[in-house]
Amino acid sequence: MYTFRAMNTTFGTVGLDLASHEKTEQLIYTLEKKLSRFQSTSELTALNQAAGQPHRVSPLLYGLLSLAHTYHWETDGLFNPYLGDVLCALGYDKSFETLSTYSQSFSFPQSQQPACLHKSPLVLDASEQTAFLRAGVQVDLGGIAKGWSADEVQRRLLASGISSGLIDAGGDIAVWGTNEGEPWGISIANPFHVDEDVAVLWFHRDAGIATSSSIKRSWQLTDGTRAHHIIDPRRCMPATSDLVQVTVLAPDTVTADVYAKTLLIRGSKEGERWMRENKPELGYIFVTQSETIIFGGNLADYCTEWEEVKE
Repeated sequence: MYTFRAMNTTFGTVGLDLASHEKTEQLIYTLEKKLSRFQSTSELTALNQAAGQPHRVSPLLYGLLSLAHTYHWETDGLFNPYLGDVLCALGYDKSFETLSTYSQSFSFPQSQQPACLHKSPLVLDASEQTAFLRAGVQVDLGGIAKGWSADEVQRRLLASGISSGLIDAGGDIAVWGTNEGEPWGISIANPFHVDEDVAVLWFHRDAGIATSSSIKRSWQLTDGTRAHHIIDPRRCMPATSDLVQVTVLAPDTVTADVYAKTLLIRGSKEGERWMRENKPELGYIFVTQSETIIFGGNLADYCTEWEEVKE
């Protein structure tokens, strides 16, 4: 696997020639310069700093904002790309590897509705190609930017004649074609034991796979409690469901990323019901607080087989 660091995570590519590996790395760096909230010169930072007034954005950022906003409504607001101020208040105001172990405790006053929960935190104007962020709102594209980047790499490589490959954007994975004629095999990490896996999947089609965890990116607050980066927008605090990790299988990586996060927030029972009624075409693997593994949804549409790894 060819690896490099970008977007606050480790990227990896498999099954590509060296030139394609290097082109992928350069593309991801270019996207990071536009989409990172941690880079003071990024286009996203400029948009956040312009909150309260219309701001002209590039076609790339406009398209991703529009996509993120669509998922915001599709998930009943549980996918919320407008939580940058909440994450910063919790101490996640810089790239995770430089984050202090201890950050301040935090909660919004009960009488005050955060700007990120306003009915219209973002207004897009296609004719002027502008984005209007409500004052006090900060966009955090985070995982959706990684998933979109993986999908964009796949699109470009397919267009250039690369008929198979894998790109891993820190757990958001796009696979297409075959692994030298065999199904792609993807292992799902154990959130409680970093050197172990909980499941292995073998794919018979192009797919996006994304995993969200409440353990991997967590830090301790000054009151002794732990915070993590999956925020439940209903409380503006880290999610506290019975799930610690969710993996979703979808036709593309962005969809997988969005629903992995929202399922982690919903919890196992509500999540299973919501998926059955709204997204029965997706597959998922839950890891609960009690270390139970739950396979669900339409896994057979993506995998020839799947199995739990028992140590």
